[in-house]
Amino acid sequence: MGNKIIIEQEKIGKGSVNVTAVLGTVLSADSQMVANVHSNRDARGLNVSTSYRNMSGMWLQMDDGREMELPPMQNGITAREGQKVAVIGIQNDDGVGLQDWYRVNLSTGATSFRQVNLYGIMKKLTGAKLSWFAPIIPAALLGVVVAAMNPNSPAAFFGGLIPGYLVCWFLMSGNAMGHQTKILDLVKKASQKVADAGPSATSDQLAKLNV
Repeated sequence: MGNKIIIEQEKIGKGSVNVTAVLGTVLSADSQMVANVHSNRDARGLNVSTSYRNMSGMWLQMDDGREMELPPMQNGITAREGQKVAVIGIQNDDGVGLQDWYRVNLSTGATSFRQVNLYGIMKKLTGAKLSWFAPIIPAALLGVVVAAMNPNSPAAFFGGLIPGYLVCWFLMSGNAMGHQTKILDLVKKASQKVADAGPSATSDQLAKLNV
């Protein structure tokens, strides 16, 4: 990948999360419609439907002279030879992140992105994580207390366990959810900045966006 430019930067969790971009000129591009056939059988018989999605990929000549392939992305931006495209990703100070998340055609202002779930890398990215098992113990203790207070109710234990687990899960996982929201907002802001830079923008000009 070409020379990365930091467009946005924010302290999130254990360190900084950087929104990065690399700029390239389209050498060749391919866009095609892919059809998916869906079938479902019910009491009325077999129902068949077809959905279509655009898959767009391209080759870029990066500013540092290297070439880069962008694999097909569902509903990705389209581009013609010679147009400028920025590839936007995120990374923390340790280099953990995603390289090809958003794509921006600077010549048209069009933007496309991948649907991603950051929770899989959130612990390495910001230090936060979703806690699935840790809430079980405090929730079980709450269930025991509720059951002791309602000895004649067989469901009393679960009446304390289930809401207790949900509350504890939210409290223990709140940081991870908040971090994902912050990162999404940061990347959207950076992508809009890049799109607004226009077709004449250079890597040096994009680098000045991080002010």
